[in-house]
Amino acid sequence: MNRESIKNFFKILRKWWLPIAVVLFFVYLMFFDQNNIRVRMEYKNELDSLKEILDAYLIQMKEDSIKIEELMRDKDVVEEYAREEYGYKKADEDIFIIKTTTEE
Repeated sequence: MNRESIKNFFKILRKWWLPIAVVLFFVYLMFFDQNNIRVRMEYKNELDSLKEILDAYLIQMKEDSIKIEELMRDKDVVEEYAREEYGYKKADEDIFIIKTTTEE
């Protein structure tokens, strides 16, 4: 390189140093920083999966709230629930529980 080309390079560099620095800064942030694009995409995927889990829990809470209201209002529902879930029976009853196995 001759001396004239070096002077021209520094003239251009002096004129465009700020846009070049900004571009280099954003390239650094996008690819080399601890919060780069890959990490941000992983966080977004994790956030989406957690939102799906939250929605499932909210649906389950609504169903449980409805079941609790039914149990609070009706004594027959409480008796039916106790029989189905816990195998409760009246004193003069015999209960036969049949368990089936599924073959895969």
